[in-house]
Amino acid sequence: MSLRIHALFHTDYADLSFIKQWARAHNHPITVSRSYDNDNLPTLDSFDWLIVMGGPMSVHDEDKYSWLIKEKRLIKQAVDAGKTVIGICLGAQIIAHCLGAEVKPSAVKEIGWLPMQLTEAGQAHPLLQDLPKDFTVFHWHGEGFDCPKGASIIAETDAWPNQGFIYQTPKHKARGTWVFAWQCHFEVTRELTEDGIQW
Repeated sequence: MSLRIHALFHTDYADLSFIKQWARAHNHPITVSRSYDNDNLPTLDSFDWLIVMGGPMSVHDEDKYSWLIKEKRLIKQAVDAGKTVIGICLGAQIIAHCLGAEVKPSAVKEIGWLPMQLTEAGQAHPLLQDLPKDFTVFHWHGEGFDCPKGASIIAETDAWPNQGFIYQTPKHKARGTWVFAWQCHFEVTRELTEDGIQW
């Protein structure tokens, strides 16, 4: 069965990369909205998965980027509806913010290919069984999030203990869906970074 995937982009230079490769291999159609470019946001009934991409702005920049207000509303509605919602970097921070967690500057900016470790909860989670405990992934962020109430932290680094979380409501459990949030850019290929992409 194909999944209807919708991605929210915050920059012209981001790319779904590995996610796009996986979706194409499994015949999952992808649609995109660029909120910053005044694109219309999707309706809840038009997608199965919502992927919230990264960007250089902060979740707190609503005065500068007013489109964040509508986007946050859509994300909260998608979570409440039991949709699968996946956040990457800024996207993860927005999801955490929508779930009531604090988003704030981290003591150290993490930029580049850096090591990350699964927590005990991450190692035990059935969706992460194919990941090693320690792995290297691309980072580009200067803010981080606290753990939302009811979520499980699944990854950490030496610089920031909350590198990702999984959140699931009873509605998600009934539907077999999840909310995933990752500080890192797990979608990025080495080719993309070598092209001089700046997050």
